[in-house]
Amino acid sequence: MKQSLDGVWRLYNEKYDIESHVPGSLCYSLLDYSIIDDPYYRDNEYKTLPIFYDDCIFERTFVPENTLLMADKILLRFYGIDTMSKVYLNGELILTTDNMFREYTCDITELMHKESNMLSARIASPCNHIAKKKL
Repeated sequence: MKQSLDGVWRLYNEKYDIESHVPGSLCYSLLDYSIIDDPYYRDNEYKTLPIFYDDCIFERTFVPENTLLMADKILLRFYGIDTMSKVYLNGELILTTDNMFREYTCDITELMHKESNMLSARIASPCNHIAKKKL
């Protein structure tokens, strides 16, 4: 049994709080809401650079399908998640990532609620991470 969590997620930080489509990207979501100008037009990429110094959170609630709850094991699979992130299910850390070019799978059987579940992916700024490494 599979249940997709693709669709509308909340994307926020201290500068914005918007709906975002997953799969998707920070840039496309901010572009959809006219928070940034098209980074592929003229020199807009330079105007867009500051957003890459901000952390952000992708978050959504979901209710598991009944057939999923009857499974012996419930796995959560990410087919791509930004490089530096921490993922929480119902407030419990389930995954820390440092490579966006791979899949991640988490056993969430013990953390899954029958009703509403909160999944939160806290994406850290890669620019800030690199800056710390250079010190």
